Amino acid sequence: MATSTSVSCGICLKNGNDKAAIIWCPECESALCDTCRDRHDQSNKTINHKTMAVEELYQKVQIPIRSRNTQLGIAHKFTVKKSESINRLPAILAFCQLPNKDFVFVGGDGVFTICNNEGSLKDQFYLFTVRDITSIDNSTVAVSGGQFSVDPSANIIWKFIDKKLLMSPSKLTSDAYGNIYVLGEASYNVVYISADGKQSRQLLDREDGIENVAGIHYNKDRKILIIVNMSGSVIMCNCP
Repeated sequence: MATSTSVSCGICLKNGNDKAAIIWCPECESALCDTCRDRHDQSNKTINHKTMAVEELYQKVQIPIRSRNTQLGIAHKFTVKKSESINRLPAILAFCQLPNKDFVFVGGDGVFTICNNEGSLKDQFYLFTVRDITSIDNSTVAVSGGQFSVDPSANIIWKFIDKKLLMSPSKLTSDAYGNIYVLGEASYNVVYISADGKQSRQLLDREDGIENVAGIHYNKDRKILIIVNMSGSVIMCNCP
């Protein structure tokens, strides 16, 4: 089984197995485990493909943010704290910043923490574990699978489930109208979900290059959806 710090084999993941990959094929744009690598190396279609170790891929895509000539000034630092109602504060898995500059942090046990821009705790509660989170407005966020309010009631506004269209929802982003764009990690696609959760459709799939996605972002100024794969390929789509 792949760990939280490893890359999953794309073929195995599609078949419902989570096995750690050991190589990356730039031509196939796919990470492969030892078993799938052997099949890949023996196939007439892929026998001449040049592959690289997954560790080598990480080294190639790393970009230093500090150099001898450039230093980033740290404006502020703070540590997320727990309230008396929470037994322990698990590791932070994802976060977003609301338009009013408040932060929403998601912990491994489904602990949601809301802090202001200075780090002062505003609210903390248990909800459910999610893989990613993005802000909609000052009182609403979207997580992998739906929307809920971040007021003290933490009401779930809507929840989206369509296992034929969207499998293993993970990374997501939102546009200026509150519509959500979700990556289906096991369905190898990007799905659009309307702001009310009632409409959905597939925008991109594996044929468009959706595989082993590193991140997804919606540029609200330019109205462009940007998807970056671990191989370094970048997909930019107009989304008016």
